[in-house]
Amino acid sequence: MQKSSFVENTKIFFGRLKKKLHPRYIRKSLKYMSARSNKHTYISSGLSEYINRELYKSELPVHIHAMKSLEKGERSYLQIPLSEARFLEVLAKSIGAKHILEIGTFRGFSTAFLARALPEDGIVFTCDEDSRYVAAARRFWEALGVDEKIHFELDMASKTLERLTQDEPTLEFFDMVFIDADKENYKLYVEESMKL
Repeated sequence: MQKSSFVENTKIFFGRLKKKLHPRYIRKSLKYMSARSNKHTYISSGLSEYINRELYKSELPVHIHAMKSLEKGERSYLQIPLSEARFLEVLAKSIGAKHILEIGTFRGFSTAFLARALPEDGIVFTCDEDSRYVAAARRFWEALGVDEKIHFELDMASKTLERLTQDEPTLEFFDMVFIDADKENYKLYVEESMKL
């Protein structure tokens, strides 16, 4: 009796699995998730954790240690996850970026991954008005071996952008801009960055 019950349950399980793996079912599920999340694909916390865990496996142990130590500080929840940092790295590399402008440095996590994508003579120009995290950012850049490719400016982004746009040689200098700063000034940052 138990053997036939096991066989029945196995058949039911694989029947449901086969249905869920069908392309039509997958498309329908994605459409449903997209509709429920205001046109954004929903990624569960479990999936996000899995992606980041797998990405950590491709990093050197010394880099993992530096990343983990950076995640523990004050306001660390503001730091982008590893999956986004690696996405930025791939994006910068895919467009052949040589000069990148980053507005909002914080602990320098995204800065380091942008710098990893650059050729030897490339540079990430980054600015932030908060000096509390500069030392931690510099240690992290050194640990990842990208500190030579990063130029940091300690000042308000609006003032830094104003200085950069006044300097004729820098116009149309940057291949990519990453803005991750105070949200209320995004419009200004985008408008000024487009000149660069």
